[in-house]
Amino acid sequence: MGTAARVGTAERLAELIRESRSTVALTGAGISVPSGIPDFRTPGEGLWEKVDPMEVAHIDAFRRDPERFWSFYRPRFETLDEKQPNDAHRALAQLEAEGLLDAVVTQNIDRLHRKAGSRRLIEVHGSIDTSSCTNCNASFPLEQVETLFTNGVAHCSACEGLVKPDVVLFGEFLPEDAIHEAQSLAERCDLMLCVGSSLEVYPVAGLPSIAIASGAKLAIVTQGQTPYDSEADVKLDGDVVFEHVVEPRDGGTRITHRATLDGPLTFLWSPVIGRIIKRGMPDGVELLAELAVEKEEEERKEAEEEKEREAKREKTDEQFKDEIEKTSQGEGDKGGASVRGA
Repeated sequence: MGTAARVGTAERLAELIRESRSTVALTGAGISVPSGIPDFRTPGEGLWEKVDPMEVAHIDAFRRDPERFWSFYRPRFETLDEKQPNDAHRALAQLEAEGLLDAVVTQNIDRLHRKAGSRRLIEVHGSIDTSSCTNCNASFPLEQVETLFTNGVAHCSACEGLVKPDVVLFGEFLPEDAIHEAQSLAERCDLMLCVGSSLEVYPVAGLPSIAIASGAKLAIVTQGQTPYDSEADVKLDGDVVFEHVVEPRDGGTRITHRATLDGPLTFLWSPVIGRIIKRGMPDGVELLAELAVEKEEEERKEAEEEKEREAKREKTDEQFKDEIEKTSQGEGDKGGASVRGA
């Protein structure tokens, strides 16, 4: 797809969002890849390329060998806890804040939509936010789970029962309330915006069908093909955020933000979301170029401020060294005078 086509497609999606009375986003693992979280099925890179999910992520595996189960999930949870939302998460949160998005239905367990500020969030596969005792149902926040481990297995501090993360494992049903809410949103929306999902894992993959059957339009923003591409009003391919390119500059480096539509959610990126969605998008490339300039200016100012702070720190260090040297010289003079006096 050429630049003009990409601009036109992005402009069409902006129009769909602007005209919709009810827009619902459906997100999958792809939206979190730019945050450093691998997806599950990308050949050579996906999480299930490296480990058999039936051995470590099935409810039977948890019951059969909880130590092996936690040997996989424990470091994964620690890693996920450190990750931060990217511009695609923030764009959806701002769409909601602008009144242009009703809710986010996500297959992800990573909490990044919450961190980005999404308020109405339906986590159909659960979340790493809590873990629960399989015996007494006591609930533990993620920050407390690490204190529950004995010999590699998390045990309830109240009854010593096995503790399991509140995520949906293979072999488990989705939370009934969550999937019902997601289905209800799909039935009522005018537009379903699918971001970073292959739309192949059911029952969540059935939500676009429900929306289409109810008369909604479908927009897909993801890499690769999906089963719904032929039914989508808009399909944008590629990554979901800007590409950052580090280039040499006068002996240092600079970060350039490529103003293209290869990143499908760049037109939704928070600094220009109001301009593009609410006022239209007469020239997408120009707006993206403006965004690149704005971002580079912000980074330049941040670099200058950091340089000033560093200069102040160096000045303070020099002053401290001078004081130390003066004090040392003074002590030396006193010592010398004492020796001569003796």
